[in-house]
Amino acid sequence: MASDALNHDQAVRVAPTAPGSPARLAVPARAATAAGEILPTEYVDGVRGVAATYVMLNHARFLLFVSAATALATHPGTVFKAALAVLALTRYGVASVMCFFIVSGYAIHYRQAFKLAGKWQKMSWKDYAWHRARRLYPPLIAALAITFIADTIGAHFYPGMYNGTSPVLSLGGDHTPTFLSFFGSLAFVQGFVTKVFGSNDPLWSLAYEGFFYLMYPIVLGLDQRLGPVKTFGMFLAFGLSIAAIIGMGITPAGLHVDLYSPLGIATHALNLLAMWPAWVSGVFIADARAGRVRIPTRWWSIAAVAGIFMLAASALYLVLKNPNIQINDINIFYLIWVASFFGPIGWLCAGRHEERTRKAVAVAFRPLKQLGKMSYSLYVVHFPVLAMICALWLSHYGSQPRSPWLLLGGIAAALSVGYGVYRIAEKPVTKRNLTRVEAQVKAESGIMPAVVPAGAGGAVPITPPGALPATTPRAPSGPAGLAASGPTVASAAQAWAQRRWQAQSRVEMLSEMPQSELPHVASLLGAMPERAWLVRVHLAGAAHLPPVPPTVIVALRMGEYRAVDVSAR
Repeated sequence: MASDALNHDQAVRVAPTAPGSPARLAVPARAATAAGEILPTEYVDGVRGVAATYVMLNHARFLLFVSAATALATHPGTVFKAALAVLALTRYGVASVMCFFIVSGYAIHYRQAFKLAGKWQKMSWKDYAWHRARRLYPPLIAALAITFIADTIGAHFYPGMYNGTSPVLSLGGDHTPTFLSFFGSLAFVQGFVTKVFGSNDPLWSLAYEGFFYLMYPIVLGLDQRLGPVKTFGMFLAFGLSIAAIIGMGITPAGLHVDLYSPLGIATHALNLLAMWPAWVSGVFIADARAGRVRIPTRWWSIAAVAGIFMLAASALYLVLKNPNIQINDINIFYLIWVASFFGPIGWLCAGRHEERTRKAVAVAFRPLKQLGKMSYSLYVVHFPVLAMICALWLSHYGSQPRSPWLLLGGIAAALSVGYGVYRIAEKPVTKRNLTRVEAQVKAESGIMPAVVPAGAGGAVPITPPGALPATTPRAPSGPAGLAASGPTVASAAQAWAQRRWQAQSRVEMLSEMPQSELPHVASLLGAMPERAWLVRVHLAGAAHLPPVPPTVIVALRMGEYRAVDVSAR
């Protein structure tokens, strides 16, 4: 673990100074960039965007391109066979749902993870319920409206696809929208108590999400009392046990009962319980990011490489075994997919990285940013749009196309409608700057206390969350700024040490960080500072002293000094 903690003895050294002058720091680039070691949490949106796009591609291939079985029966050429093999790689949409569950657990818990790592604040379940409703319902209601319109149009031209009578392509059973399925979707019981609304089959996973959200108080309570490792281990053992029961044939199909009968609902719920550890693994990653679990970055890197290898190997195996295979029941591939995504997401969210790695991830994230923002809207609205396009095509031609143009057009249409729902229904009611939210959570939890310049007595009060002092003296600027700011910066660092370690302290070293490193400070602060200093303090009288003298970054923004904690917890 020491390889991932900031090693202050090696990373910070005192440069020679003239007699009587204050000690200055000569800070190597590795130490100066310590504030940006953990990647901005909003990068996880890129993962969500990729997963939603993959699910959309899976359904576009299914609806808007000839099936692999039909194409192979006509003995196509080598190029067409290769195209079918590539498209077959998009058949495993449930794998992306596992990725969604991990990211969901991380996103729901990371606020509380930082509060558990700092000074715990009582959870407001009323606010939690309101935030979930505000986040989920506007895009969902828009999606249900679009589903009704698209299904009405599609069923008018080609009803057989929606009522299960088409000899060419059927969605499976009757997919006529009903009032019962509409309210079932709003209550997040679709797929259990009611059918999904109309053709919008992907909404089944929202019922699982609703259960995970409802059960989060249990997960949080266990996490608080038992710790992240024991909690995750307990849920993993529980999920594997449920999966073993499913493997014995205790499912609605295995028991030959109707899915929506009481026994069918109870047995289908086993699938939900078997997938619960995937969501809890995201909770574990959030705890690791907050410092409640110490996992060196090298282990996250190994897990990420192993996960990518397992994902590629399982996809290759399934495609070579049978390009028509579908994974619809709980089996070993669910465990493989959860393990495959756990490593890369953990590396992205909880690992500490050097500057070149952070820059590479930023470059990769940039084109995925918009997809990540609209991922939820795209997920809940794409299928009925694609199904309508498919119905219109089948009404005229009677078979699925062998050329890719309808597929590409359907993808463009689904992306366009998803973006429209995001702009109209999701963006106005959702805060998307996760990095800023995380900085606020750190301040609320005491991990990153906000402080203001010292008064005449030298005491530095801690600013309450959301509050600003009535009068905030401006820091001096110009060449003499550092010398004049030194006492105030030192006082801010000492106030941080008092709040963080409950101990008196003295400043050992202080150095202003170069302007090139300020963006890395902004990744923790939530805003670009005007100036920042790296300060090392020596503690005295603390009940539990850290193994090395702690280092803190004091950032100046709009006349206010904030201490940004960069030491490993």
